[in-house]
Amino acid sequence: MPSGSRMGAGLMGVGLMLLLLSGCGGEAGLPGWLEALPSVRSFPIRSGRILSAHPPYRVRWKIELKGRRYRGTTPLRLLESRLVSQGHYRSWRWRVEAPPPIVHSWMLWQRDAPRLGFVAKGGGRRVAYGWKEGFRRLYALVGRLEGQTPTPARITLILVPWQESLKLHLDVTGRKAIPIVTATWYPTSLRQSRLFQKVRFHALRAALADVGADLEIVAEATRAPPGIPADREAADRRLENADCWQTAIRIGLAAGTPGRFATTGVELAQTLDQPSIHSFLGELAEAERDNPSDRHVAALRSDLRVLHRLSATLVREHLRWPVHGRDQAAIDTLIRSCAKWTRPGGRDGSGSTPVRVK
Repeated sequence: MPSGSRMGAGLMGVGLMLLLLSGCGGEAGLPGWLEALPSVRSFPIRSGRILSAHPPYRVRWKIELKGRRYRGTTPLRLLESRLVSQGHYRSWRWRVEAPPPIVHSWMLWQRDAPRLGFVAKGGGRRVAYGWKEGFRRLYALVGRLEGQTPTPARITLILVPWQESLKLHLDVTGRKAIPIVTATWYPTSLRQSRLFQKVRFHALRAALADVGADLEIVAEATRAPPGIPADREAADRRLENADCWQTAIRIGLAAGTPGRFATTGVELAQTLDQPSIHSFLGELAEAERDNPSDRHVAALRSDLRVLHRLSATLVREHLRWPVHGRDQAAIDTLIRSCAKWTRPGGRDGSGSTPVRVK
């Protein structure tokens, strides 16, 4: 049956890689890079194999978070997960689970976010930008990226303490909705500074972006011919499409919010056109040919290609990489570009409505 996979390398890991490339380490060669950057081998690995692409849906999810705090993995039962939030929006139902340390950290965000201006309207009052608002925005963003009403989904999001390890393999079914299960890191610090609130906001957006990327994996897999394994080109395309969704959604979720948000886009925009990056892409391709089963290398190459393409698009539009919720033109350009690249036939999403804070 069709399947898809991705690795959550994200902007942070690639940004660090690019910053290193622009410095003295650029002569170390690929093996040196992979060993010099410990986070390369600890990027989250997520894959979804479609066992049934029609109701009742069945998906086999494999999630591995290789944290630096423990050598092994933390059994799911030891996480003592509690329900953080649950709800529904249109055809989606969602639940967020986390162990107590994350729950306490999340409560600090809920308490202080309105004071910092991260609010949305709800029940006639202004409430903190939380999971309800996040999933509502995610639904709108997925609709823009797909160019149609999002597929019904039943989403389970598991928050794992930052840099703890987790391995989760399971088959899930959904009678009328695609079952999405994913896990992602979230900070447990109880610090209350404005900086740490921004870290929590970034983690919220990153978690929702992971869900969005998983939805793209499922969409791609359900369109693939059943029983035919994806060739290398198709597998690369799926990985890049999921990366593009992940990037566009993470940034789109910040539209209209106050203050600068966490991104390495500034460094990327300054670095991606340097010859060292093109040379490094060539080294990655060569390393993949030597070891095609190394998904870490494939993920790095995919992230670099996607970010290079997005940055080039912004340059053509005379825009800078968005670093603030007010950078609506750049945010819309990223979403529109990813919609065009990832939809079958490359249809443009320029007519969609921007996502904004109300």
